[in-house]
Amino acid sequence: MARVLIAEDDPNTMKLLNWRMQSMGHETISAIDGGKALDMATKEKPDLILLDILMPVMSGVQVLRKLKSQDETKNI
Repeated sequence: MARVLIAEDDPNTMKLLNWRMQSMGHETISAIDGGKALDMATKEKPDLILLDILMPVMSGVQVLRKLKSQDETKNI
């Protein structure tokens, strides 16, 4: 079982992705904007991140670049 961070600002899409990942046996954690996604990824160290591109605070691309630039998150 993997721990999956789902970063998505649309509630319906978030609900669908959570349901799908959990139905496959994975644990999920959620973030509704790019800033929260970055914080959660840094603190929680998930196995996988599903990252929306267009989000408030920081775009998915900005979050990805920041995660890849940090030693503790670059391998997620």
